[in-house]
Amino acid sequence: MKELGYISPRRSEEIAGSHWGICIYSAPSLEDMLERAAYLGVKWARISAHSTSFESEKGEHQWSYFEEEVNGLMKRQIQPFVTVSGGHALTDGSIQPPTASAEAMKSWLTFVEALVGRFRDRVRHWEIWNEPNHPTYWKPKSAPEAYAELVKKTSKTIRSVDPEAKIVAGALSGVDIPFAEGLFARGVAPYIDKFTYHPYHAFPEACIEPMRDWTVQGGALSSYLVRDLQSLVLNQERPISLWQGECGYPSTEHSLGWRDPWGGPWGERIQAKWLLRRSLLDISVGVEVSTYFTLVDYRDKDITNTKGLLRFGSWQPKPAYFSYQNLTSLVDNRLAPVKVPTEFRILDHGDFYGARPETIHFTSFSSLDGQKLFFYWLPWRAQENVGQARLALRLKNAGFNDPVLVDLLDGVVYEISYVKEEESTHFPELPLADYPLAVVSRDSVEVTSSRIFG
Repeated sequence: MKELGYISPRRSEEIAGSHWGICIYSAPSLEDMLERAAYLGVKWARISAHSTSFESEKGEHQWSYFEEEVNGLMKRQIQPFVTVSGGHALTDGSIQPPTASAEAMKSWLTFVEALVGRFRDRVRHWEIWNEPNHPTYWKPKSAPEAYAELVKKTSKTIRSVDPEAKIVAGALSGVDIPFAEGLFARGVAPYIDKFTYHPYHAFPEACIEPMRDWTVQGGALSSYLVRDLQSLVLNQERPISLWQGECGYPSTEHSLGWRDPWGGPWGERIQAKWLLRRSLLDISVGVEVSTYFTLVDYRDKDITNTKGLLRFGSWQPKPAYFSYQNLTSLVDNRLAPVKVPTEFRILDHGDFYGARPETIHFTSFSSLDGQKLFFYWLPWRAQENVGQARLALRLKNAGFNDPVLVDLLDGVVYEISYVKEEESTHFPELPLADYPLAVVSRDSVEVTSSRIFG
């Protein structure tokens, strides 16, 4: 295929709005990291406000760093959503939540009131706690009733200070349907606007639907599905949106914060492929915001968490940084998921032995003017380097205007052959890989002659 150039990246200021977010957990140089986030093209940033980090010796609050972080995001037109946490740290590193005592709850609510009062003019979204269903973050034992109590009391406090604030709750470790059911059964729906979950899973597709032919794909069935969680959230008595609040995949084998019973393989290109698959799956099922963890690798007790998009020490971008940049530049909130009748025929299996057309995962989006973007990939266990397969594709009522192929991994835009039929568009030969490729209208992607690094 003839190369036409590369996707031209867009900074956050150049994008009116989108689904895409990044967690900023650690920053060796805050200003540099905020610039990296802006070049990434995200419109949301999940940041943390831990009650103990704001306390001074006099019992007053020190806001300087957090103020700089919030102001820097707003300057770059990135909307912060703030995870408010705190409580008392225990000797094993876990956290005892404010529900432990009346005194702890009073102290917590005093902090929340001060925090929201200080930043209500800049922060609209407040997330209550992090992973209350995980033993590291909730002691002595996580329980829906205790977290529901925290959500109700914290929400009341936030809204008393800022009635227009958006309350975000859940922040679930994984797609924990039983815990979520327990929360809604205890009446949290009137107190929240957004519900978040953290889908760490080696196979992004397994969080969306049961994997088909898992012996071929090397995957595993998942009983906790995003679609089930979405149905639960949408069936509440008031409108609540579902957000993917945190997800990530390490680029090395030995990484902090990763538990995968299947194990590997690992690699920087594998990480990039995972990010693309996870992100597109999120918005294909109607998730309002999709957030990646994290912008920067960080180290704890001499172990590096390598889920970051920037390498620890050098702070240079990994391939996943540029892949996410390609995605944010191409897909924004002017697009909505649509169903496009699709026919695949595999011409050459390449390295994907035994793959069949019905195993190909695909999703489509349409813009306000009717232009279509079509993404497709094989949901196999990703590899660093693999020989692509080839397929023929027919899309009915697709509405393409001079279609081209976009490689989201490397950002290359290709000229492709196609045949306009009466009610469909036929592509006689396209590549097929273990990461998303996109067929889009030529005028829906801005192309530059050389790769631009932000």
